[in-house]
Amino acid sequence: MRFFSILAAFLVISLSLLFLNRLPITEKLLAGRIEAIGGSNIQVTVSTLSSNELTVTSLAATFPEDSSVQSIQLRDLTLSFSFSDLLKGKVAGLKIAGLQIKLGKKKQKSETTFSYQTLHELLEPRELPPFLPTTMVIQDLVLSGPGAVFLAGKSLRVTTRFQDSGLSATLQSQEQQIKIEAELQRLKNGAVQLQVSAHQAATPFFHLSLQHADTETAGKLTSLLDSFSTLSPLLPDITGDLEVTFVATNTHDTPLAIELGISSQDLSFQGWHLGSLTSDLILATDNFETLTLEQGSHIAVSDIQGPALGLDALQFHFSGRVMRIEEQLSLSLAQDSRLVIHGLSQARLQLKQAAITPALTFTHNLQGTQLNLHPEFTATIQELQAGKLSVPEIRLSPEAALLLARPTDSTQNWTVNPGKVLIAMTELQFQEMKIKPALLSLEIKDSGQIPSPSQLHILLTSKEMVVQRKKASVPLQDIQLDLTRNRSKLTLNGSFSHAKIPGRIEGKAIHDVTNATGKARFSTVQALDLGGEETELKQLVDGLQLPFSLSSGLVNCAVNMEWEKGVPRFINSSFELSEGIGGYKNAIWNSLNIQQELQLFPKLQTLGPGYIFIGELNGGLSITNIEIRNQLVPGPAGGLPILLLDSIEGELLKGRISSNAIRLDPSRMEVDFAVQLNGLSVEEVIKLIKMDGLSVTGIIDGTIPIQIRNRQIHVTDGELHSRAPGGTINYLPPGGISAGPYLPEYVMQALEEFNYDTLIATPIYEPDGNLILTFQIKGQSPKLSTSRPIHLNLSTEQNLLSLLQSLRYTKALTDDLEKQIQTRHPTD
Repeated sequence: MRFFSILAAFLVISLSLLFLNRLPITEKLLAGRIEAIGGSNIQVTVSTLSSNELTVTSLAATFPEDSSVQSIQLRDLTLSFSFSDLLKGKVAGLKIAGLQIKLGKKKQKSETTFSYQTLHELLEPRELPPFLPTTMVIQDLVLSGPGAVFLAGKSLRVTTRFQDSGLSATLQSQEQQIKIEAELQRLKNGAVQLQVSAHQAATPFFHLSLQHADTETAGKLTSLLDSFSTLSPLLPDITGDLEVTFVATNTHDTPLAIELGISSQDLSFQGWHLGSLTSDLILATDNFETLTLEQGSHIAVSDIQGPALGLDALQFHFSGRVMRIEEQLSLSLAQDSRLVIHGLSQARLQLKQAAITPALTFTHNLQGTQLNLHPEFTATIQELQAGKLSVPEIRLSPEAALLLARPTDSTQNWTVNPGKVLIAMTELQFQEMKIKPALLSLEIKDSGQIPSPSQLHILLTSKEMVVQRKKASVPLQDIQLDLTRNRSKLTLNGSFSHAKIPGRIEGKAIHDVTNATGKARFSTVQALDLGGEETELKQLVDGLQLPFSLSSGLVNCAVNMEWEKGVPRFINSSFELSEGIGGYKNAIWNSLNIQQELQLFPKLQTLGPGYIFIGELNGGLSITNIEIRNQLVPGPAGGLPILLLDSIEGELLKGRISSNAIRLDPSRMEVDFAVQLNGLSVEEVIKLIKMDGLSVTGIIDGTIPIQIRNRQIHVTDGELHSRAPGGTINYLPPGGISAGPYLPEYVMQALEEFNYDTLIATPIYEPDGNLILTFQIKGQSPKLSTSRPIHLNLSTEQNLLSLLQSLRYTKALTDDLEKQIQTRHPTD
């Protein structure tokens, strides 16, 4: 008996001590429980522990960085219970005055696999866990951290209630007047039903209904978002009406089918405005690791306005597959997918339509992102306008699979692996210039970053191309452009040939993108050969009407240029022609050689004396060994340049002709110069006019002043004179003197044998081609019995243009020239 008394006393004392220390013990128990789940820096204050209530005044703890919860702070937690409830495994209620939770980033890797079996297990009717509060109220819940998303910083009130038939929950935000209610019930037929609804200021905007049957009948999940505008307080950057419908159906042995529909009118967010939006996403899956994008999925948007961008419409019809294998997510679009864009405008860029067949695979994992364009990928763009550049239609497609990749480090750009892109376009137009290429091949020779690569090597090739300006066009072939970039330096090497004229031109350009400076040189590495069959200079530029022809010869040319800050500093060129054969109007030439050094910019001028040599120029009258030295100097006030012919020399009629300092100013076509004649054979002149019975010997020198006014030639005050000792004139018409022209008999006798010591000719040339020659001849005639000098004044008139034409066609002269000879009586 005494033992039991002592034991009872001990129990009473122990219970008394436990009761007196219940609060520290409870704090220790709570702290130990929090520490067991990874908490640290734990602070717990328990103020009340009675037979029906536990009150925690404050609780704070932090958790490891890789945890989904970083820290927790709790204020005034009250747990209500009764002894009978505890025996049944129940707790009456839980109330929290304030709860602050800081959430961490979402874990990169999940060890669980969500499948249909998991879904069914979650929705199977089951008993509620023990000691779950019948009611729970969190008066002030504040979430923060990256995991809080749009709820970060919002003050929320949470209420839940558990019953045998299910549970209900309510979430409220006083600032936004948002209230979300959820109820999960077990129905009498054994099915589970979930109902979720949301209101803002008593206006419903969201409803979700889910039923899961414990039979072979299909489970079904449906939801409806009536108006997104009511969510604007939660997402302040979005305004406008948005309707969302979500339907999911499945059975135990069939894939889950999900259909997500979105429609909106006048939707605005972050500076963007959408006039209308409709979307339908149709999915099917067996295990949530592979999602099939079914045909019929589409997105359609119209009247898109954004920062510096406008779009009339966008239509995207697609199907494919989304896969998640461990840490990798991939999206593959089928070949029947199609994206069409209408009426895009951005700054200086405009396009009418772009149609894309996005046959591609998009892959994302911990290492980075990859975009694999399949050979079936195509992009067709119509009526593209970029500043002064326009393309009616262009089509792009990779020749083989093309891979674009970007590492996880977002500071790096996308890189493109080696591959080819085929480009087909009708034409490319820049101002008045049009380029019509055959199929273009853009080959990426080395991996490069986009859109601003620091290392790049691409090769652009085309078999044929036509460059056209107005009615003139240049056909090219075997075009190659090799572009490399090393840091800030761009290097372009190019070459091409003319499609009709043998030869090849190469070029190289170097540009520094940091200061927009550079230089370039283009030159013939194989001379353009005009000596082949059916090749001449006019074929170099088809449709160009040249006033002259060049049917043979070798052409070499080069262009050098430099620029600074995107503005040309100078453009120089050199031109060489050798062994040219051609013609100008009614004149032909051979052995034409030209050497010219020109500055094209900033002013058009020669860099040194130019040289022109013509072996023979024949317009009916043959001039040989012509040498011309010329210069081109800038014109006044930035006008057309002035051509200076420093000297012209040539051989004519066994003599020489020359002229100096001829100035041709296009701004005022008034030219005055003199032609010097030295040692011309009179006998050769007479051979040209082919006057029967007439022969003349002697040499002529002289000067012919020429005036050009309004592109018409005038000759006045010229003078030709014979060189000592003079010459002879013998004129006896066929049939005798009586058969000659009507002249006095003594004149005809004198001309039959006339020895002259002085012959002076004065030419007058009129713009219509009429040439009048007045002769003053002094000498003696053995046929006349006189020792005194005989003076003859004769004149002849002939259309020089007709004469030259006659000579060109080697026709004999008629007697018309003889009839034009007039004489004056000889003077003593």
